Amino acid sequence: MIVSLIGPSGCGKGTQLENIKEYLDEHEIDYILTFEPSDVGFRKLIKQHLIASDPSYNDPVLDALMFTADRRVHLQKRIIEALKSGKWVICDRYYYSTLAYQSVSGVDLEWLKCINAFVLKPDLAIFLDLAPLLAVERIQSRLQSKLTEIGVRVDKYENIGFLTRLRDAYLRIKDMLDDNIKLVDASASPEEVFEQIKQHLDELRS
Repeated sequence: MIVSLIGPSGCGKGTQLENIKEYLDEHEIDYILTFEPSDVGFRKLIKQHLIASDPSYNDPVLDALMFTADRRVHLQKRIIEALKSGKWVICDRYYYSTLAYQSVSGVDLEWLKCINAFVLKPDLAIFLDLAPLLAVERIQSRLQSKLTEIGVRVDKYENIGFLTRLRDAYLRIKDMLDDNIKLVDASASPEEVFEQIKQHLDELRS
């Protein structure tokens, strides 16, 4: 089984990944927890080289190709190997993130789908849906708790304009793909959010 958790900054993905791990442990399900961009380091090495040679580097198309190449290696080295051994794969983000983030950055969505055609579809993808304004409020609260004397840097992916376009992209992708993508209301309490997720996991186990 492949289970992917997707959503914008502020959606509570980290908390729910921990809840999913506890759920799988309780049901004695063997699994690996992985993430994208992966720890195989492919994209990171290339990106570091590009920035070192040109600090102003900004190319969404090349970003999409790097994310996709990293995903190819991740699939071969982590996901397929885990599936062969009978383990569930819990993935923090997946190819949906490339489709959403890079399409919002101006890359053609159909082309993004084509270059990711090799990807194994997950058995379950959970989209933690959150209104952009609430996402910004949560992000700001998190940053405030980490405030230092040098101030706080706001990521370009964490402003309300980008988050609004990103949410629209995720919803469009959910409608256009023949994937088992389940929308979960992430505005509720962490406990209530996991109750929604738990229902989908129960269905997957049955």
